[in-house]
Amino acid sequence: MAPHLPFPSLNAVYRHDALLPSVVTAYLCASVSGVFVNKYLTTASEYKFPYSTVMVLLQLIIALIFAQLWKRMPARGMEKSMAMHLPVPDPRPSRSLVSYTGAYHLSWSIAFLQPDLLPNSPLLAQKGNPADSRRDQLLSCPMRRALALLPTTPHHPGVSSALAALTAFRNNVGQFLQWHLIMAVCAVLPVAVLSGEVGTAYRSVLFFDELGFWIQVVVGAALAMASHALMALIIKHACPLTVMVASTAKTCLQAILASFIFRNAMSGYQFTCLLVSLLSAAFYARTSTTKPLSSVYSM
Repeated sequence: MAPHLPFPSLNAVYRHDALLPSVVTAYLCASVSGVFVNKYLTTASEYKFPYSTVMVLLQLIIALIFAQLWKRMPARGMEKSMAMHLPVPDPRPSRSLVSYTGAYHLSWSIAFLQPDLLPNSPLLAQKGNPADSRRDQLLSCPMRRALALLPTTPHHPGVSSALAALTAFRNNVGQFLQWHLIMAVCAVLPVAVLSGEVGTAYRSVLFFDELGFWIQVVVGAALAMASHALMALIIKHACPLTVMVASTAKTCLQAILASFIFRNAMSGYQFTCLLVSLLSAAFYARTSTTKPLSSVYSM
């Protein structure tokens, strides 16, 4: 294949059919487990920490610390292969398509957090003050608009360089994970500050002296870091579409398990829709691994 072809051909080159099913399965398990650890800490544990946004922010900061420690302990033989090379943005149309991959990476850095931060899903959201729900929705609007506009502005020099850097992370999972978590922290921090949860949690119910509470927070952070690392591996060995399908399957599994474990209300119609989505994801996983590698759009 010619190296100047658009991005879908690169996905075919990076295909690894033997490893991909295991990575996707591990991603689903880590993501679902991480969400339920947070759900347990905020609703069912002895602490009942009521500030989910602050919880996610704490776990992301701890995960970022883990990522920094991981980057400082590479094998000596891998140091040269893990070197980062920033590609120069190319104005030609075929090359400029590659920068859209960076937009996918950045979009999914934020979209990964939405089930934990925003009351979008009626199956996972807790019953609370309608004014708080309205405030959270208003806070999320600028973030969503920025994500919607980002893929349409790759010609801007600053945006183009940033997207090119993100695209280069596909060959360096550690570097991708570090910046992925930094972007996630930058997305959560203003939401937590503007919502007032940071100050309230610090003054009232942040358990600085409870070892059990922080152990559970660290476990949740480790699961969050594992989810982000596995998502980076999915992008490396497949494509952003596979990440989208895996994330959809993850959300459906979370909703179904929440209905059984936490007794969340779910109608038959909702269950049917979630089941159809899961079956569609399974069908995609089956058909995408049986297509020939020579196909440009094999994923």
